Amino acid sequence: MLGDVPVEAGVVQIGRMDRPELLVTAIPTSGVRRLQAGVSDILGSMLGLSVDLSGFYAFAEKQNRLRALARRFYGVKPPRFLTVWEAMVNAVSCQQVSLTVGIILMGRLAERFGPAGRDGQHAMPRPVDLANARPIELREIGYSFRKAENIIDLARGIATGQFNSEGIDELDDEVAVSRLRRIKGIGRWSAQYVLLRGLRRLNVFPADDIGFQNKLGKWLHLDKQLDYEGVHRVIGKWRAYGGLIYFFMLLNHLAEQGHLSVNAPAPQAEISKV
Repeated sequence: MLGDVPVEAGVVQIGRMDRPELLVTAIPTSGVRRLQAGVSDILGSMLGLSVDLSGFYAFAEKQNRLRALARRFYGVKPPRFLTVWEAMVNAVSCQQVSLTVGIILMGRLAERFGPAGRDGQHAMPRPVDLANARPIELREIGYSFRKAENIIDLARGIATGQFNSEGIDELDDEVAVSRLRRIKGIGRWSAQYVLLRGLRRLNVFPADDIGFQNKLGKWLHLDKQLDYEGVHRVIGKWRAYGGLIYFFMLLNHLAEQGHLSVNAPAPQAEISKV
């Protein structure tokens, strides 16, 4: 959304790995100058274009296990949702289901309730778009009744000003998690997920994710099943980059499943000059 107007944009990376550029195609709905500035700002935020990962690369080069993971996805920037609201809806949608199912639900939610662009594509619904929805309407597109209630209650809270979702950005991690967990339907995993994907807190690893507990154990060749405390114990000195590790492990899983093609690992000399 650019203000109150849905804008359709496509992004393709062009150029060499060491000189990347993004080719953006956007369908104008108002003045072209306003469109260019607005889309540039939004994509810059969502795609993490200004995030400096040089500290992470330098750190990873000194860690045997982490080095290979960082090299495999060298150059990838950590994306985020545009708003905390979007991150919270995504977290609720993905609770106790696979990532694929969560994405399908989000797509259906946008198609049913989101503002439509010129070519019929739909933006993420805003709180006002869902504030007057009924749980049965979300049930019809695949949400459980409890998730439907939680999303609608959250939308009403934001739309009426009872909850300032963007104010979370001003809080430190522990306080932000505590405040988010007061919201019905937001547990510890969801709150930490919001910090990572909605606020780009790259130190936050949502350690209650059982799937990622298993992925982490497999990646580290551990025999014992990890739990929340175990995750924080084994990442130990990597904790400052916990969110990046979480994100890169997701990419690694997608690559292993054949959903993502990966370039050859970046050479050490190329990493060292970032």
